[in-house]
Amino acid sequence: MADAYSQLSGVIAGFAFSSIVVLLTYQIGAAREGRKTDGRMQSALLLLFSCFMGMTTSSLAYSVLSGMKEFARALEVGHVVAGTGFGVSGLMGLLGIHQLILCSNLRIEREIGIVSGSLAPLLITAYQVAGLHQVGDSAATVFGVCAVVAVLAVASVAPHLKESGAERPEKSPSAYSTLSIAGLGVSSIPSLVVSILAAAGGTADVPVWPAYAAIVATFLMCSWVMVTFQREVGRSPSAPMAG
Repeated sequence: MADAYSQLSGVIAGFAFSSIVVLLTYQIGAAREGRKTDGRMQSALLLLFSCFMGMTTSSLAYSVLSGMKEFARALEVGHVVAGTGFGVSGLMGLLGIHQLILCSNLRIEREIGIVSGSLAPLLITAYQVAGLHQVGDSAATVFGVCAVVAVLAVASVAPHLKESGAERPEKSPSAYSTLSIAGLGVSSIPSLVVSILAAAGGTADVPVWPAYAAIVATFLMCSWVMVTFQREVGRSPSAPMAG
């Protein structure tokens, strides 16, 4: 499975890189012609760059896992840890697509927002919990079930969070740069952790706590995304102008 995930991560990284090149080409052409570009394109560029770098390191992590066939314990824990990088990188790519959809003025931004802000975090957590169950520890299973319930709770509450006062302004590119940096950190660190697990696999007993830490990090990241984006998606669309 690690071989297949490594190839898949590399393919997605290639798509993200192609998107970055297209966006940069458009931005450079617009700057030369003096045209003003939508600030959300800058946000999409940052998020897609985070996706590209995260998928690249995830591909490296799964490549390391593919060479650990003799160390079952390290493979089980490493699979859960690598799932953090893979899942969060994919989430950054979805959020980048969400920003591009907003730029295009299409009427599907709510649907894309629900997928990226609610469904994707739930799938990422479920994917990691399935790997945690393979560790074979009953405590890990209970912890995994609690993680899924917590994500479901955040997903159910997030759409109902409202801000008092006037309609809140659009996020600035700096807000998305913070999200991109956080996503890049969460998606890149697992590659280092997997490498350490690989080194320890042949000489020492591999601990389970990196798997717990990975799921907690994913939960915090996904909760932040769910709350932030569901508040934006939950707004009612503006009324159409009369003919």
